Amino acid sequence: MEQQCGREESEGVLPDRVDYNFHVKPILADKCFACHGPDASKREAGLRLDLKENALGELPEHPGAFAIVPGKPEQSELIRRIRHEDPLEVMPPSDSKLALSEFEKDVLEKWIKQGAIFKPHWAFTPPVKAALPKVRKKKWPQSP
Repeated sequence: MEQQCGREESEGVLPDRVDYNFHVKPILADKCFACHGPDASKREAGLRLDLKENALGELPEHPGAFAIVPGKPEQSELIRRIRHEDPLEVMPPSDSKLALSEFEKDVLEKWIKQGAIFKPHWAFTPPVKAALPKVRKKKWPQSP
């Protein structure tokens, strides 16, 4: 069973498989969506990270560059900017009063390395009927 996100971070242990809804989206929502989210009046650099099509698309202000290149964190502008040393280049910017922890940076990088798989919110995913469990005492269950 997968560990809870808070426990992983407090122990400094990255999850084996980074999940967009469980690990990545909370980081983006807390630290990135203020400038790169759904509010067009506050959006910076034309980058929208809350929609897959925009997050994976070419950056409007930097032709030939992409915020997220699935499987290639070294080519992803997002990783370059969150790990940048220059205060004028690093994201989130210092004037936002937000900062990513090393753990959060590592989660984002690992997610991109694993293919940057976006998932819809669970409420928009149709339920799937679970398989019936195997039982030893076949007469014990009263129903399927």
